Amino acid sequence: MLRAITVKPKYFQRVTAISEVKEDNNETLCVTTDGGADPNLADTPISSHKYSNIISTLPLSVLRTTVDLDDVHLSTGQKNGLRELLYSPSIKVGIQFRTAWWEKMGIIGGQSYTDRPTRSVVYPSHGPGLGNSNRSNVLIASYNGMQDSQRLAALMRGRNSAEEKILLNIIMKDLSVIHDKPLTELWEEYVDYFACDWYSNSFSLGEWAYVHGP
Repeated sequence: MLRAITVKPKYFQRVTAISEVKEDNNETLCVTTDGGADPNLADTPISSHKYSNIISTLPLSVLRTTVDLDDVHLSTGQKNGLRELLYSPSIKVGIQFRTAWWEKMGIIGGQSYTDRPTRSVVYPSHGPGLGNSNRSNVLIASYNGMQDSQRLAALMRGRNSAEEKILLNIIMKDLSVIHDKPLTELWEEYVDYFACDWYSNSFSLGEWAYVHGP
């Protein structure tokens, strides 16, 4: 698709404001962007451009919070939609192991569910992984949402922080209990980890949108 389109996308351009242009009888829209994070931009990072139409694919949580919409006419219903649409908090913690030890237990792909803090464990069904493995050696050791996710997200304070060491210990203990595998053996298999909290991600401010039923 990138090769096919004539006007190429611009990178490192954060939209900070959208406004109606009064000089054009509010029939055009002005988009203001901040390119301060662009490593290829020497100066004047702030720029504005006029458009006849704008299609925004930003999550509404981000659009309402980080983009100035004060000079765009929005109906009461639109404003309420921006404010009221709920975005679920969710976290995911991936752990890389030396081997896909769960496959020795007959687990290939799929998920395990538990009422322990990790809530859901996702097993890889694709590859390749370390040591010529047909499947990945990375386990999604915890994938959950709502209140449970935020209790673990509170421990996500940066790689190698004291809080994330606690987080990792909690998840490894859960994996040990869920799979009836000695904790010491799991630590011997451990290589690395990565933790993600979508609610604290400035580009999403939540993982998915949902609407309460009647």
